[in-house]
Amino acid sequence: MAPVRPRRSDVAATPRIVTLIRQFPLSGYRRGRRLGPKISRGLHGRARMTPMDNLYLVLKTLHVVAVIAWMAGLLYLFRLFVYHGTETEPVVRTRLVEWERRLYTYIANPAMAATWLLGLGMTAVQPGLWQQPWLHAKVALVVLMTGVHHAALPLRRRLAADAAVPSDVRLRILNEVPTLLMIGIVALVILKPWAR
Repeated sequence: MAPVRPRRSDVAATPRIVTLIRQFPLSGYRRGRRLGPKISRGLHGRARMTPMDNLYLVLKTLHVVAVIAWMAGLLYLFRLFVYHGTETEPVVRTRLVEWERRLYTYIANPAMAATWLLGLGMTAVQPGLWQQPWLHAKVALVVLMTGVHHAALPLRRRLAADAAVPSDVRLRILNEVPTLLMIGIVALVILKPWAR
């Protein structure tokens, strides 16, 4: 079956806003620098992407999944620290020690490693991203998040050994640090301030 081509009268009736959107897309190129996958038009106006663009999108999808797992692990881990710091029952404290160990070892650590590897893979596929100042700020916040992640290990060990731990108030403040860093990272990724 032959493709249906628009009639000249249909083209003339296209609303002005649709014409403007087609002329000035919100993604793609800004000031001549590539921000995302370049979408070219194939037969019949369908979007066609290169294999590298497809790889970038696959890496991006897996990166988002890894970030979600890492944040879930970190947020829950620090919440468990708050519960552990206020708990007095020995049986519950023993159970919390095991939960914290499993969460840190089997969820948060692999998710952090996957987040870093996939993020670096995305920048390897799209090296032009390193020219974006917002990415530099995001990486700085991710480095701080990694520091918070690694700071949880000695705290987890002290809680497991029933050694001196920070007060309940300090544990609650520490519980909010990953949340604030995550808000900053998400804002930078979505808003892309200082984009070139």
